[in-house]
Amino acid sequence: MLRHPLSRIVLAAALLLGCPGVFNQAPAQDLNELLRLLESGDMGSNETESQIRQTIERALNDFENGTIEEQAGALMLLGKYNRPESRAALHKGLRSMHVRVRRAALISVLENQRSIIPFEETRLMLPMLGDGDVEIRRQISSILPQLATSWRIGLNQIRNRPTQQGWPQGWGEMVVNAFRDEDATVRLNMVQNSSSVASIREILPLLVERLEDDDARVRLLALRQSGRLADSGAFVAAVQSTTLGENPLWDRELARQLVNHARHPEARELLEALAASADRNTQIEAEISQLYVFEQPLERSPAFERMMTESVPPEAVQRALRTVYGLEREEASRIAQRLFEAESSVVREEALVVWDSLYGRLPDDAMVVRLLDDPSAQVRSRALRALRNRWQEIGISLLQEMAAASNRETRLAVFHFLEDRPGDELRSLLMPLLIDSDTGVRERALGALAEHQVRGWERILERSLRDPNPRIQRAAAQQLLAKRAEHPQGLQVLADWIEAHPDSEVARQFGQRVRSALNAQQAPERG
Repeated sequence: MLRHPLSRIVLAAALLLGCPGVFNQAPAQDLNELLRLLESGDMGSNETESQIRQTIERALNDFENGTIEEQAGALMLLGKYNRPESRAALHKGLRSMHVRVRRAALISVLENQRSIIPFEETRLMLPMLGDGDVEIRRQISSILPQLATSWRIGLNQIRNRPTQQGWPQGWGEMVVNAFRDEDATVRLNMVQNSSSVASIREILPLLVERLEDDDARVRLLALRQSGRLADSGAFVAAVQSTTLGENPLWDRELARQLVNHARHPEARELLEALAASADRNTQIEAEISQLYVFEQPLERSPAFERMMTESVPPEAVQRALRTVYGLEREEASRIAQRLFEAESSVVREEALVVWDSLYGRLPDDAMVVRLLDDPSAQVRSRALRALRNRWQEIGISLLQEMAAASNRETRLAVFHFLEDRPGDELRSLLMPLLIDSDTGVRERALGALAEHQVRGWERILERSLRDPNPRIQRAAAQQLLAKRAEHPQGLQVLADWIEAHPDSEVARQFGQRVRSALNAQQAPERG
């Protein structure tokens, strides 16, 4: 709802003075009088009950006895007050013979609407879909979903409704006329909101009719709305009337929708023509649709070759790879693994999605590492997720290759798969990571070493205190302090190192805690 005075003034001016794109057929009126009414109305939150009554009475008088301009201004003001007498005036205004008054009533109702439009207003507004004023038809056709919701709720609340079982009288004819309205915006709104006014089966003939609309926007939207359910004969006949190559968006959408009419011979001919289009994206969509229509093996199709060697839009890749789900699991897994080597990261990622969802076996170690080292962060993330789904299948050889991989994330991923590994395997994995070029990897390796207490972990932590990197020193000190119960001597080693390096970061960060822990450790001995 527009609460600020200026917003109401601008809206009313647009409404009643005919700003382009709003209500551009209305003549001018006395703006000073309109502003007076709006300004007095917007002070409602500070008005007393007596002032409100006076304002409403004055506006009602203007509405009943004033000029057309005064009636419109009065309705703009009355819409602010949710009172029976105000609503009655708005209802009367919606039925007015004067366009300007109907416009004002309509805008006032919608401007001050907080949630669902009341049933009584809906009952009056629905027939305005057939109004003689194009701007009113545009407005009503744009809010059909809200009006339909209000209508259904209202009917459910009426107990005895022998004459109100469906839409308003003459509604079907109004809908047909709106789909064929001379104004393209009304037709576009009707196609967009078609599911609100009737069942899709009832509305399909009107949607198919709009496939030959003069307006490109209407045609494209009708294509999207009707392609899946329309009768193939009527659909193909309608789309054949358009010239291919004029609108790439139409051509691409047509290529997608023709999949739904694969048995129609002329649909196949259209696809072949689209596959030869000068527009690359149209070619892609047509080639992918041919996978469904001609039921050819994916690996022998132009679409497969294109996906292996070119960059393809993500939605097109997803559509193409849906065909893989219809194959036997082994065959699907094999094709997905071939696509792991595609040039496009989008294709590699989507192939991983297919492979992962089909629960195929892990590829060979080299391919897994290649995916984990992929230049695309999305592919790397998806590959790691697939590994986690199959952690039981991961062997020591794969983990060793991961530990030696060039990508830091791949080396860090090794730490996700250390649980339940034998001690010798853990040692073979962690030793290279302890001397890794990345400090963060080395820190993680020290923590894993202490957590799993790999053979020799105590001496390695002690020696790491002498590492030239302060972060490694801190990591070693933290583990020696945390594992003092398992390695009591390590606490004394740490205390001696701190004493020898009183100005170090380790001394500043851990000195007091080490002294306290050492005193606690020595107290029983003194006792």
